[in-house]
Amino acid sequence: MSRPVRVGRAFRGFTMLELLVAVIAGTLVAMAAFGFAKASTRNFSQESRLAAAGAAVTQGFRRLTNDIQRAGYQSSAHLRRDYRFKRTGVCEDPSTSVAGIANLQSILVEPHGTYAPTGTASPATNLMVADRLTLSGMYSLNDLLDIKAVQTAGGVITVTLDTETRAFREYMGPVQSAARLAEAFRPGRIARIYDANSGFSHYGVVAGSNLGAGTAQVLLSAISRVMIKGTGFAGATREGGESCGLDQSGAGNRFIGVVNRYRYEVRDLRNDPSYALLYPASIDLGLGATVTTGAQEAGRMELVRTELDVQGTPMGSNELIAEYAVRLRFGGTVDTAQPPAANSDLRYQPSVSRLDIGNPLFYPYVASVAGGGQLSPGRVKALGVMFAVRSREFDRRNALPNPVTPQNLPGGIYRYEYPLNSGNFARVRTLQADVALSNQLAEFR
Repeated sequence: MSRPVRVGRAFRGFTMLELLVAVIAGTLVAMAAFGFAKASTRNFSQESRLAAAGAAVTQGFRRLTNDIQRAGYQSSAHLRRDYRFKRTGVCEDPSTSVAGIANLQSILVEPHGTYAPTGTASPATNLMVADRLTLSGMYSLNDLLDIKAVQTAGGVITVTLDTETRAFREYMGPVQSAARLAEAFRPGRIARIYDANSGFSHYGVVAGSNLGAGTAQVLLSAISRVMIKGTGFAGATREGGESCGLDQSGAGNRFIGVVNRYRYEVRDLRNDPSYALLYPASIDLGLGATVTTGAQEAGRMELVRTELDVQGTPMGSNELIAEYAVRLRFGGTVDTAQPPAANSDLRYQPSVSRLDIGNPLFYPYVASVAGGGQLSPGRVKALGVMFAVRSREFDRRNALPNPVTPQNLPGGIYRYEYPLNSGNFARVRTLQADVALSNQLAEFR
């Protein structure tokens, strides 16, 4: 016979009050856990965006400094000044050439917020200042290519390359193609021919290239002012009336390279269809705010690299180097000694000084040589660079005062107000370095 079940105090369920307390306590714990998770997710997102900004500034800075180091390679720091001095090896008077050759210089800096015509003006509230930098040098080739023959017809100069040399084979690779040759010698670029027999260099304009069975040629445009011996080119003589023209004979020791011109600037890309996806219709600003941006994000700028042809016209597409750029400034280590007079045989005594980034005394050294200034970009021995980008969204409510250098010049920037006058700030990451210009270290004029 089974024992009856005893119902007593020990077997009684939860009371309504106990259940209510348990539910409230559980809800509070869940809300706390949710709040903690949300805060952690927000902080993770903010730090991820800052890490992305750090990666962008590092990548863009590395690309920029690599190009700066190559400035002036197998080219001229200041072609007009080279021609005016004795025994520099520049044959033709640059002033008779097209603009890109006449004003060829290794470094050109346009200071204090020079933007492309379609760009957005920099917000003064954020002290956003960006210089524009143009570099010239041989970037498409690692070495000069040997010349086998030179011919002229109808003003066009045909340069036949020696296809059996190491330099040519290394550049073209195991499978030689016309596209590979044209990649270096694109129409509109500047060609430099160096004649080791006479010691003179000649600068012309690339018109095209050809590659056939065992034959590779580079064509120079009729607008090129290259002196060819025996053609009676007026004014193409140097000291003592000696002709410096290029010999058409089969003598060796003649080489050809290409001079590239690259411009770095901080600008927006809203009118470039290649980058339409960079400007969404709306964007999450963080901290629970969303803004509709329409065609672009207000005030957004990028660091852009563009190649220029001999006339200064962009060729090819814009290359995005780093997003959300907010500052690009320059200074440098320069030779400040009084330059010697043209054709002077006096021994030059250099005096090297460092001019901090943003110092107004630096910019005359890297101004356009078209203005006829007495200071040459060749006197710059190292280029000081400051580059900064901001995080995509704001994640701070307070500003930080921007640093000031000992010379009372504007330093970097810690936080960027976005949108303007909103009281919300995005953090900024800045990199700064002095980049030695190895191709100009021995030049003191």
